[in-house]
Amino acid sequence: MFAYLNSHDRSRLVFDDAYVKKNTIPTPDWASFYPDARELIPHDMPKPRGKEVQMTCFVDADHAGDQYTRRSRTSVLLFLNSSPI
Repeated sequence: MFAYLNSHDRSRLVFDDAYVKKNTIPTPDWASFYPDARELIPHDMPKPRGKEVQMTCFVDADHAGDQYTRRSRTSVLLFLNSSPI
């Protein structure tokens, strides 16, 4: 992507700051596996500035999926709000 932008100097990246709807992403309930887990928030944490940023990650792996070389493949998609990074 960055090589393409370097060779096409009039191109620009556009960031979509729209949030992904929460009901489209399944949220697992881990309370039964980790009943005593709590999120620790530091007492000296700075106050948030600006809007929240929503990070979403999708991961897929294919272990030894290539029939000839038996190589594995892993794919990772990261999104900030609705924009892939």
